[in-house]
Amino acid sequence: MSTLKKEAKETALKDLLVSTLNNLPNIQNKKFDIYTLLLICETTEKFIGMTNKYKVDKKQIIIDTYTKLFNLQDNEKIIISNNVEFIINNELVKDITYLIIAWDFIKSLIKKKK
Repeated sequence: MSTLKKEAKETALKDLLVSTLNNLPNIQNKKFDIYTLLLICETTEKFIGMTNKYKVDKKQIIIDTYTKLFNLQDNEKIIISNNVEFIINNELVKDITYLIIAWDFIKSLIKKKK
């Protein structure tokens, strides 16, 4: 796949993740909550999939998404990067069921119609 196409896919994925996560209540108040980071890791894993068809760097996608979501400073990026490495290396990312994602999608559609 071309580099431009890969970058477009990564950008679209980050935007999708940020818009999905911004729908969560009080997400901006949970900047350094480890469970928020774990949720972002799990959501990223679900969107990318286990096969990683486009060969994107999951860790970088997570850090970029977190940065975009919370406007991280450089020193904060280092902390998040270390935490992401820990989560990945210790295989703490669990698979989110399709049912949860489908339910969240349906809820978001209902909210948009109101």
